[in-house]
Amino acid sequence: MALRGLSTCEVCQAQGHTTVSSVPGVAMSIARCADCLNAGAIPMVVAVANTACVGGLEQATDWWEEIVEDTLLHLGLSRDQFDLLVEEEIEAEIAYGAEAETQ
Repeated sequence: MALRGLSTCEVCQAQGHTTVSSVPGVAMSIARCADCLNAGAIPMVVAVANTACVGGLEQATDWWEEIVEDTLLHLGLSRDQFDLLVEEEIEAEIAYGAEAETQ
């Protein structure tokens, strides 16, 4: 079930009419404008975090890779930019884990 209303798109940050719907493979719902919803785009923070959790896009399932590719195309970002963000997230998670172990 999708809910419609006025708010900010969580993918492109546009103000206006949005639809709240689930993110495939992720236990969350987000508000998306019609353009982002039709493109199948998801928030970059979700794409990066979930991709980092599996060790990079090369390790992801085909359907997740397609969602990420749709998102990158829609937002005008390159795969290299995305891979850099994922690598930074992986490094941050490793650093956080190492810090937690010392406490």
